[in-house]
Amino acid sequence: VSGHRLVLRDVTGMSSTETVQDTITIVRDPLTNQYSRMSFFQFGQKLLINTRLRQHPTAIVVVDIDDFTSVNQRFSHLVGDQGLIQLVEIINNIIRSTDLLARYQEDELIMLLPNADEYTAYQICNRILETVTNHRFSFQSQEFQMTVSLGYTISEPGDENDLHKIVDVAYQALEQSHSLGRSRLTFLPVGSEAM
Repeated sequence: VSGHRLVLRDVTGMSSTETVQDTITIVRDPLTNQYSRMSFFQFGQKLLINTRLRQHPTAIVVVDIDDFTSVNQRFSHLVGDQGLIQLVEIINNIIRSTDLLARYQEDELIMLLPNADEYTAYQICNRILETVTNHRFSFQSQEFQMTVSLGYTISEPGDENDLHKIVDVAYQALEQSHSLGRSRLTFLPVGSEAM
């Protein structure tokens, strides 16, 4: 697994409780070959705790393809799939080897950026936003444009330890981006989420 150490161990003879707690099942999304949502939460929670032990901040970023349905309707689902694959390639060329990227939902990706403060996360997110906006996506003879909106948050040591709750804050930031239009980037600090 690139950028991450995966420890495998023999679980023969362990109780089922030990096996469930100590084993991570890596599942990849078949289209993008990125981590699945389930694997993101399993591996990401451990990565978050590891980053916390080192007293570093962690950024969570949600990336959504703006109006992805129109790409599928105008060109085809095959073309839309290729656009998603190309988007993943763009993001993988921008993020650091220590960052975790996963497919979150149909047209959404999620990232965990360990050791990323607000400035670092902003730089990465803004570069993704600009690169995607200026990229000409293509598949076979079809050329098309896609944009993305992003929402992100920073979890500092001492903040919430539940990755699901931190993702909820990043998702609320994404919803704010959506409310502003296309190709937007919004930051929302942990603790300022709507109750």
